[in-house]
Amino acid sequence: MKTVNKKDIFGLVGRKLLHSFSPLMHNYFFQRENIYAEYFLFEVEPYRLKEAAGGILALGLRGVNVTFPYKERVRDFLYRIDPLAEKIGAVNTIKVKQGHLIGYNTDGEGFIKSLKEKASFNPAGKKCLIVGAGGAAKSISMYLLKEKIDFLGIYDINYKKSQKLRRRLKNFFSHTQVENLKTVNKKNLPSLDLIINATPLGLHPSDPLAIPAALIKRGVLVYDLVYNPLETKLLKVARRKGARVVSGLWMLIYQGLRSLEIWLDRNLEGKETVLYRAILKYVRN
Repeated sequence: MKTVNKKDIFGLVGRKLLHSFSPLMHNYFFQRENIYAEYFLFEVEPYRLKEAAGGILALGLRGVNVTFPYKERVRDFLYRIDPLAEKIGAVNTIKVKQGHLIGYNTDGEGFIKSLKEKASFNPAGKKCLIVGAGGAAKSISMYLLKEKIDFLGIYDINYKKSQKLRRRLKNFFSHTQVENLKTVNKKNLPSLDLIINATPLGLHPSDPLAIPAALIKRGVLVYDLVYNPLETKLLKVARRKGARVVSGLWMLIYQGLRSLEIWLDRNLEGKETVLYRAILKYVRN
């Protein structure tokens, strides 16, 4: 009898996932690289997150990405967490290794690579505002401070979340000015070099702007982590005001490639442009 190789299964765990380009990106990569694998979306209700974590092992998956709103909560159900992900306080990548779930975080690394390579922006000495204090913001903030930014303002509609994030950051970077803000306006912020939307606002046309338009000045870099649509309302407003803009699609690609490197134990340097073009072709068709 002929033996059929088992297909490796990966996926994305979260809620409201229909907007995600992750299956498109990963499945295109698997096909291009002749890897016998497939990537799926796994919608999980909050009360079933623990069951879902157990299901990763029970169903024989090789690994998953984790997205909103589970990047922080999923840590409770893992065997071990990479020290950097532990420091960040959020997990976006899980690898199955020797029958155990190991947690990693690739968001911050993907963000910084996209910032430097696609926007030619060096964060050192710069003043930044990040709106949102969830799992992605945790990783991005940690990496921005590692890159020696001069000032970081954090705003979240839930003020306690921004307070908690500031305390975590100050534990590791006591000499950097980090402020959690009750409001965002020109009066309580210095002149900014980088503004980041790390909230889901922008996924839908009816969403309000995550960043007050008055804060967006000519020359500032506006980075929207929302990547679908490719040009959000925030990026359109920023472009009209003479700001530089970056789509979250680049962060998606860089963090996704890093996840693949963790799962497959191989170096994937230089694959980002191919994936970007594939996604653009899909969207335009």
